[in-house]
Amino acid sequence: MKLENDRKIKSIVVTPNHIMGIISSLSSTYQLHIFLLLLEKLKGFSQKEFNNYLAGQKALFEQEVLTMKINLSDVSKPSEYRDVKTTFLKMSKILCEIRYKEDSIEKIWSGSLFSVSIPVKANYSSIIKVNMDVVVARLFINFNRNSDKLPSFYSKIDTNIRLHTKFKNSVKLYLYLSLWKNRPFFKVRLSELCNSLGLTKTYNNPSNFKKHILEPSYPILKEFNDVWFDFEKTIISKNRKDEDVVDFKVLNRETAEFEQNKNNQIIDLLTNHFNFNLNDLKEIDEILYSVSKDRIVGKLSELLHTLSNVKNKAEYTKTALKNAFKL
Repeated sequence: MKLENDRKIKSIVVTPNHIMGIISSLSSTYQLHIFLLLLEKLKGFSQKEFNNYLAGQKALFEQEVLTMKINLSDVSKPSEYRDVKTTFLKMSKILCEIRYKEDSIEKIWSGSLFSVSIPVKANYSSIIKVNMDVVVARLFINFNRNSDKLPSFYSKIDTNIRLHTKFKNSVKLYLYLSLWKNRPFFKVRLSELCNSLGLTKTYNNPSNFKKHILEPSYPILKEFNDVWFDFEKTIISKNRKDEDVVDFKVLNRETAEFEQNKNNQIIDLLTNHFNFNLNDLKEIDEILYSVSKDRIVGKLSELLHTLSNVKNKAEYTKTALKNAFKL
C-alpha cells in the first residue's frame, strides 16, 4: 500500500456519529483500514440518504445482503496480504455495539459487521468479498433527523487518513476529533476518551496519554490537514471530582485557513499603517499567535486614532499591545 503525504483527491464520507462507537472494538491498523474502506463502499448509500430522507435506505432494501469487493492493495502492501486475510476473518468475529436513536427511541445494536469467506489454501487473489447484512448497512447510513427531517449528529470523514499514517491511535484520534470538527473547544474525561478509543487503562495516566497519544498524533493530524488539535492549548487538568479531563482546542482546515487570512490582514495592517518591520513582528509573535484576532484588530483600530503625533509608530504600538494583552 502506497502512503502519500500529499493527498491529491479527498475522499469525504458523511457518516452518522453513532458509527464511531465501533472504534473502540478495532485493535489494529488493518482493522481500521478495513473499517474506513467499508465507509467508502457505503458512501453512495449514505450520501443518498443524507441528501434525501429514506432514499438511501430504500436503495439498500432492494437487496438482502450487500456484497462488497475490497482490494487487498487498499489495505496493505503485497507482503502483508496473508496477515490482512487473517484480519478479515478475525474482524468478522468481533462483537460490536452501536448505540443509536430510531424514532426518538434509544437502541443498542450488537453483532458482527460482516461475514467473509476466504480459501484455506492461498489462491493469490487480491480481492476479498465481504457480505454485510442490510440491517447492519442501514446503521451506517441511518442519520438522526430534526423536526424538519434534516440530518443531525453526523461527521464528515476523510477516509484517506488510512493512506497518511500507519499509527493506529492517530487514526482513532482523528475519527474521534471528527465528531467535534466544528466545535473550537470541548472537554472530555480522560478515562471516557480512552474507553472511546479502545485504549488500555495505562493511558488513563495523563503523562502516558500525552506522551504516547497526543505528542505523536499532533504532527500527523496537522499535516493531514482535515481536523486536528492545538497541542499547546490542549490541556489535561483535574475537575471538581478530581478526575482527569482533556480540554481540546480543535482546529480544522476551514477555520485554520480563515484564521491565517485574518493573521495576514493584521500583518498587512501593522506593516502599512504602523511601520512594522520583520523584527517588530517577531517581537509580538506571541500576541499574534495566542490572542484572538478580533481583539487585536479592535485594539489596532483604537490606536489608529492616536498616531498623529507619534514619531515611532512601531515602538508605540508594540508597547500598547503588550500592555493591553499583558505580555
